[in-house]
Amino acid sequence: MPSSNVTMEPDFYRMAPREVSVHSARVMLTEFTQEALMKTLDDAQREAGLLASANVDVIVYGCSTCALLGGVDWEQVLVDQLKFNSGVRVVTVNQAMIEAIRALGGKRVGIVTPYTQTLNRLKKRYMEAHGLTVPHIKGLGLSDAFKIGEVKEEAIMPLVEQVAAPIVAAIECTQCANCCRNLDVYLTPADADRLAAGLTLPLEEVMARYVDREAAAAEDEWGRLKTHPCPFLAGKLCSLYPHRPEACRMYPVFTPDFRWTLEDILGGAGLCPIIYHVLDALGPVIEAYE
Repeated sequence: MPSSNVTMEPDFYRMAPREVSVHSARVMLTEFTQEALMKTLDDAQREAGLLASANVDVIVYGCSTCALLGGVDWEQVLVDQLKFNSGVRVVTVNQAMIEAIRALGGKRVGIVTPYTQTLNRLKKRYMEAHGLTVPHIKGLGLSDAFKIGEVKEEAIMPLVEQVAAPIVAAIECTQCANCCRNLDVYLTPADADRLAAGLTLPLEEVMARYVDREAAAAEDEWGRLKTHPCPFLAGKLCSLYPHRPEACRMYPVFTPDFRWTLEDILGGAGLCPIIYHVLDALGPVIEAYE
């Protein structure tokens, strides 16, 4: 990863499963210009060899802009060289991004970056070479790595909220209920108490009938409804609506954790019309800021 990067390691640590350890190496890079990026390539070969000595299972080439310079074919040559020299499987963050988009069935992608127009043109070219359509791309015009690292997640929250508010108000969830039929519902102790009150059943009986603690623990959650469709769904309506779990009351949630919940948000676009229309509407809003 770039020597000046202060965000990638925390991201990896936060997302990695418990049994996965993350080890990093750095190449000198403090400015995101084409000349500076090209100088990192020799360093990358050396650092990949050092990581291989730690017996890692995979090496992630973590400079997305570096891999954009030569295009798709050049990137694959870079990957092959790193793999040959290290003896370890190698993937770039760009390749992982493309795989993730394809896994979600994505074809049209709106992009927001901290970068300059020059790098954004390379980004757009890269995405289109993989068969994706990029109708909108917005950059903050930054080339200084430290300033890029200082860009806060909160900067995009007003954009998301501005787009989401009228869509949430306009769509009536009781005409859909896709979330109730398809999604896992995670519970808190307060949710269980509320369900027991709504069902007029002892808490112990509600836990035995409806709550899976073991499956929830595997996801670092307290509890989860055992089945979906939701056992309390009647047609398209919730039979326990005043007593429904907090997760149901909040869904779909876009802010304040848009970045960290983006994977779930994208996964829900095929189920929830609110999510679909919010994501679709974000493109023109990004374009308006260009």
